[in-house]
Amino acid sequence: MNLIEGRISAVYPSRNTAKVLRDDNGTVTRELIILTRGDNWFPKEGEYVVCFLGKGNGYVLGAI
Repeated sequence: MNLIEGRISAVYPSRNTAKVLRDDNGTVTRELIILTRGDNWFPKEGEYVVCFLGKGNGYVLGAI
């Protein structure tokens, strides 16, 4: 399990997912689930975010 930082490279609102360009190694993640925070936040391309990557799913936690 890892916490990573990066920029949103693509968003998929209908699936509530996004891909992130990782700062640590320059690769793009698979589609990560965007966590619902209760404040209607949804990431935009280019926005800087923190993510949690597990063995199965990964999650976009929020903007930083």
